[in-house]
Amino acid sequence: MEYPQAFHPTTTMRSMSSRTATRLAVALSLAALSPATAESQLFRPPPATLTGAGLFDSPNFGSPPTTTAGFGNVFFFSTYTFTVSTAGLYSFNTASAFAPALFLYQGSFNPTAPLANILFGASSEAFEGNPGLPFSFALSPALTYVLVTSTFLEGLDVAGGFTNEFGCPSQGSQMGCAVGQIRPVVDVNVVPEPASVALCALGLLALGGVVHRRQSRA
Repeated sequence: MEYPQAFHPTTTMRSMSSRTATRLAVALSLAALSPATAESQLFRPPPATLTGAGLFDSPNFGSPPTTTAGFGNVFFFSTYTFTVSTAGLYSFNTASAFAPALFLYQGSFNPTAPLANILFGASSEAFEGNPGLPFSFALSPALTYVLVTSTFLEGLDVAGGFTNEFGCPSQGSQMGCAVGQIRPVVDVNVVPEPASVALCALGLLALGGVVHRRQSRA
C-alpha cells in the first residue's frame, strides 16, 4: 500500500515520544501474555542492556522486513544467538525499560547489512505492517538463529535494561520450554562493526611492532 510522502505508518509511529511509546510497550506486553505463555513456561536468557551497545540502521517490520528506518546508525542493538532442540512454533517477546523492537535472523546478523538473513521484525507498537509483540515463528533444530533486540524509537538516549522471553512448542506432557530446548551459542555468527574491526587491526599492528622491536634487540 502506498502512502503520501507526508505520512508513512512506520516513520510516523517511530516519531512518537519516548514516554508514550514506553507506556504502550508495557501495556501491550502485559496484554499479550496468555495461558499458553504463562510465567513458568517461558525461557529467559540472562538480563542484558542496550546502554553502550552497538548501533545500526534498524529494519522496519514484517515477515520479512524489506526496508530500514532510514535514519542511519542511531538504533542500539544487542544479539542473542541460539539453536533449538525441536521443530515448532516459538514465540518472542521482551520485558524492557524502553519501547522494544525484536528482529529474528537465520544463520548470521551483520549490522552493516541489517536486511541480510532477516526473517521477521516486530515492535511493541502494533500498526499496519507491524504485527506487534509477541510474535511467533517456526524454527528448525538444524539451523542457527540470532535474535536482535533493539528500540522502537531512534536516538542515543533511548536505551536501558531488558529480558527476552521465549515461548516453546509443547512436547508431549511437557508444556512450554523444557530444559535445553533453547540452546545459547557463542555469537560467532554476528559480524563485527567496522569500527571494531579497525580497532582490532590497529591492535594487531601495534603488537607486531613490539615483537619486531624485541627481535631486533635480540
